[in-house]
Amino acid sequence: LLQPARCSKRAGVLLALAAVAVCGLTLTAHADEQSRWTFAFGGQDAPDYTQVKPDAIYNKAAGFGFEGKPDAKVVEGSGDAKTDGSLVAGAPFYFSAAVPEGNYRVTVTLGDPNAASDTTIKAELRRLFVEHIHTDPGKYQTVQFIVNERRPDIKGGGEVKLKAPRESTTEAWDWDDKLTFEFNNAHPAIATIEIDKADVPTLYILGDSTVCDQPSEPWASWGQMLT
Repeated sequence: LLQPARCSKRAGVLLALAAVAVCGLTLTAHADEQSRWTFAFGGQDAPDYTQVKPDAIYNKAAGFGFEGKPDAKVVEGSGDAKTDGSLVAGAPFYFSAAVPEGNYRVTVTLGDPNAASDTTIKAELRRLFVEHIHTDPGKYQTVQFIVNERRPDIKGGGEVKLKAPRESTTEAWDWDDKLTFEFNNAHPAIATIEIDKADVPTLYILGDSTVCDQPSEPWASWGQMLT
């Protein structure tokens, strides 16, 4: 899977990023960095998963939570510990987890134990990854995708010069210290999220607004959809 980066109009930074991509240089995570995060949303006692309640609002101390209180509830099921319930919503909602900069393989288990579900998943600043996944009542489906999380500071020195105030306000989710997921569509329902550090190539796209991550509807770019 190819993951585009957010375009910038700082030509020097873009050329530097392109050079890194072409030369195949990689940055290795420190040995003490966490490389796996797992969350369960159905209220079930799933081993090795952090339980997430509907009132868990994101804060830096916890390192995870919803961006605002979701219009959602927990629905219990009768499956195994991993899918014995889900968080179901009547409106789009957002969940974030603090992770180091890098590429991540994200695995999401979707489904509602009592009703049909329809879920679309976007990440960071509206990058589309999963579109219109339908599950029948009591059925679950697992989806997986690669997403890039980045920061303005460049390891080894220097930084991406963000365009103020836009890239630090309405476009901040592209540059902060967390992965943010948007769960959308008619009846989004999630049971678990697993986030694993992924050793994969990164593709950088150089361009203008036709490739960058547009922050709000109805605008979008082909770069945003390529994911």
